Amino acid sequence: MTRIEPARPDDHPSFAALFPELETGEAVPDAARFAREIAPTALFARDERMEALGYVFFQIYGRDAYVRHLVTAPRAAGASGAP
Repeated sequence: MTRIEPARPDDHPSFAALFPELETGEAVPDAARFAREIAPTALFARDERMEALGYVFFQIYGRDAYVRHLVTAPRAAGASGAP
C-alpha cells in the first residue's frame, strides 16, 4: 500500500536520489537547503517498506499552490497501487 506523508529533513537522501529524475542539469540542493526550503512544503509517496516512490514539492502563493517538482522513482513509474 502506498502512503503519502509530509517530507522530513531526514528525507534528504531520498530526495537526492530522486532529484536527477527532473533532468534539469542542476546540482542537488544540499541537506540544509532541503530542510529549510523544500521539506516544509513537500510530500513523499512511500511503499510498504517506507522507501520513497516519489515526491511533490510545491509553494503556496496566497490561495494558490504552485507545483515545482513532481517526481516518480523509475521503479514506480507506470505502477499501480490499485487493488
